[in-house]
Amino acid sequence: MDLNWFLVFHNFQLRVHGFLTAPALSDRNYLGRHHSMQQTSPMPTKPQLDPRLILVTPPSADVERDAVATAWADAGGEVVRVDRFWQPPELDPTLVRIYGPHTFALVLAEVWPIELVSPPYDLILGLPDDVLLRRMGSCRLDEVGALPLPLFVKPLVPKLFTAAVYDDPASIQEETAGLEGETMVVWSEPRRFVAEVRIFATGRAIHAASAYEGDVPNLDAATAVGRRVLENIAYDGPLVLDVGQFDDGRWAVIEVNEAWGAGLNGCDAEACVPVLGQATRPLAGPA
Repeated sequence: MDLNWFLVFHNFQLRVHGFLTAPALSDRNYLGRHHSMQQTSPMPTKPQLDPRLILVTPPSADVERDAVATAWADAGGEVVRVDRFWQPPELDPTLVRIYGPHTFALVLAEVWPIELVSPPYDLILGLPDDVLLRRMGSCRLDEVGALPLPLFVKPLVPKLFTAAVYDDPASIQEETAGLEGETMVVWSEPRRFVAEVRIFATGRAIHAASAYEGDVPNLDAATAVGRRVLENIAYDGPLVLDVGQFDDGRWAVIEVNEAWGAGLNGCDAEACVPVLGQATRPLAGPA
């Protein structure tokens, strides 16, 4: 391993463990996840890109990434497939936009360097009760055992341990062995969702929505929750919302994630282009 790659990988590990600032994608929304897609709400106008903008994505075949690449090119942009992402080609980082899996995106962002634009890790914790519809909070890892289990528990910084429903302190201790007690986690009351919808948004506007789980004959109730979220957050950059329906018919936010690595899950690729176009930007220089 050469020195440059070692430094890149070292910085990537720091990001994964929360010592650098870029939020990361949760495990349940990895790029390439596929479901039975039932209904899509596309953006009504065809996007137009600055022809200098370059979408960088992996070379391997993937239905969703390929759809985004095609839509990007149709909107006037350039597409570059990068295989050895730890040694990418020389491109103008001010023109690069990244769409790909977690490791791919974070390493490229370190190499060039550029900024992956992501919502705050804890954004969901500040949402109104009427869009959460369940108990939710955060605490230190060493405080979880004192909570009334079972609970769904996930790391505040994704990928430190498996996000899951934990029934007893022993099970979470086993899963998180080696992590510091000060590691922050998010917990929530376990609830079953009978349907799920993905939403791509930026600038407080929904650009695309699609049902990817369950029977959803109409997206209006799901997108209404999405709009309620966008109205109640300070962040106005690109993001992906997953909202779900309980068996009593009510809709609630499942989670909030970054757009640069989220699968389409049935959303119209063309409608997602403006969102992905804002999901990467030049790294801000010193003030």
